[in-house]
Amino acid sequence: MVSLLQTILDQVLMTDFIHVLSLKGLFQYVSPSVRRVLEYEPEDLLNKNIADICHPSDIVPLMRELKDSTHVSTDGQPSRNVALVFRIRRKHSGYVWIECAGRLHVEPGKGRKAVILSGRARSVPTLPWDSISKHGGLADNEVWVKMSYQGLILHVTSGANSLLGLSVDDLLGQSLYSFLPGGDNGPPSQAHVTTDPNTAFSKLAQALSTVVGTEHRSGGITVPHRMVTKSGKTIDVDTTIFSPVSNGSTSRDSSEEDSPSIDSESSQSQSAAAGVAGVQPNTLVAQIKLRTSTPKATRPIVHSASANVFEELETTRGTSWQYELHQLRLLNRRLKEDIQSSRSALAKNGGKGKNKKRRAEEAMAGGSGLGGMAPPPVPDQMTVAPRHQMTPGFGLVAPGSSASFY
Repeated sequence: MVSLLQTILDQVLMTDFIHVLSLKGLFQYVSPSVRRVLEYEPEDLLNKNIADICHPSDIVPLMRELKDSTHVSTDGQPSRNVALVFRIRRKHSGYVWIECAGRLHVEPGKGRKAVILSGRARSVPTLPWDSISKHGGLADNEVWVKMSYQGLILHVTSGANSLLGLSVDDLLGQSLYSFLPGGDNGPPSQAHVTTDPNTAFSKLAQALSTVVGTEHRSGGITVPHRMVTKSGKTIDVDTTIFSPVSNGSTSRDSSEEDSPSIDSESSQSQSAAAGVAGVQPNTLVAQIKLRTSTPKATRPIVHSASANVFEELETTRGTSWQYELHQLRLLNRRLKEDIQSSRSALAKNGGKGKNKKRRAEEAMAGGSGLGGMAPPPVPDQMTVAPRHQMTPGFGLVAPGSSASFY
């Protein structure tokens, strides 16, 4: 038992580094494993402020979270958990996403406070829109899933309700295999896959194994199968499991033809490229959509083929996704207020038929009918890098390149 615990601890320390931060962001302790994660020596960071190596656009939300962690529970409950997600600059390899978890510690007798955290580097997935197009594009009735290499569902979109009649909570923590006819909450055994390779369990297991170990020119593998809805009815779906490629990895020539089917020659592949600065992806992205008689996508893809679906998470982006999410919340709130104001004005002024329709269109288009209630423009901060990041050599913008991020 002791040796098993030591093995687990060694594996954790290989990917995590323990550190202690003051409430002002100063490193008070850094474990030696920081060499593998951030390439610094522990003494390089001691008494240094985390803001000095944090991405400039992530400093404000990071320091706000540290400040919020100072609240000590007065009812005898333990201190609340602290969760930080931000970009940090490695010593040699540029920026990387770091996920930190811990809690506030108050020194007995002295009352001095510090936050004890465990930090782990996270990879940035790369999924070109071209890969989605090759596998049928987007559909009206679909669900997107983030899952482990073994098929454990870690995140799912709200489309699961319309596709399967299941809520997000019904799916989280469950195995994708458990929603197959006669399925179990776990992957099939190797003996089952070898004995009966044509079942849905075997095909999904083969696809997961192949995608994890290789990178396809088509970006992934599509498996047709059946799933069980909440009512017990089975439906025909197509599940596409996309290759776990990290931002910055080298993919194969996309001009070469490759069939998206598990039964095709898509087994021709190469070893998956290493992630950014050695951080390997540890999850998969899958698209599950209802199979229809028309193979053409019902929703067109308006993005360029080479654009990354997860571009908001790229480490070179000049703004913080947390800031952008906050701005979107503000825009949505204003839109709701404008819509409510338009409806109130229409109800107050009356009007029937075409006049009523015309006034509603003018209100939403910003016309003069109701004083103009068009959606506000997107702030420049969401599309253009901050001025201090436009200098060549800063680390975000290479000499001669554009400072705009889209």
